[in-house]
Amino acid sequence: MKHANSVIIGVAGPSGGGKSTVSKELERRLGQDRVAFHPDSYFKSELPKIVSPDDGETYDDWNHPDSVKYGELFGDVARAAESKEYRYVIVEGLLVLNDDNLREAMDLKIFVTASPETCLYRRILRNTALFGQTPEFIGNYYLKRARRREAEFCLPTREYADFIIDNEVSFDEGLEKTLLALKTLDINAASGV
Repeated sequence: MKHANSVIIGVAGPSGGGKSTVSKELERRLGQDRVAFHPDSYFKSELPKIVSPDDGETYDDWNHPDSVKYGELFGDVARAAESKEYRYVIVEGLLVLNDDNLREAMDLKIFVTASPETCLYRRILRNTALFGQTPEFIGNYYLKRARRREAEFCLPTREYADFIIDNEVSFDEGLEKTLLALKTLDINAASGV
């Protein structure tokens, strides 16, 4: 185990794949002995830009690794892991497996995914409800910008995952395997392995 006091769990995957849902269920199942970090709280005020090859327009790039203050996030995760306050530290976000420092610190890495159609559908449902965006805006943003960065920076990190959770219909089986792996980590830590 990398941290004597905590198990660091990374949950990554494409937008709409279900990583937030899996992370929330992990938080619920692990109880009060955990803390969760989300890179959305660490966005830089000045975002990198992307020029869409579809329309030649320049847009803020929320899906680039340089959009998040990963050094600050890593510091907060490390402090939480070294404290004796939490047994589990969950880090959930699109590109958390892309950052070398975070990835190396993780004891368990999970990649949550679903088909591109399901991800886009979930993204439309979420963004219309939470942000009042139109389906046309969401679809255009995804097709002209987000999917390119997802293919470039998110999807390749799947190779680092200890578990791939296919959340096309349900994440239950993958979550149970994850919880079993966490028990094994706890047993090994208790026995000094």
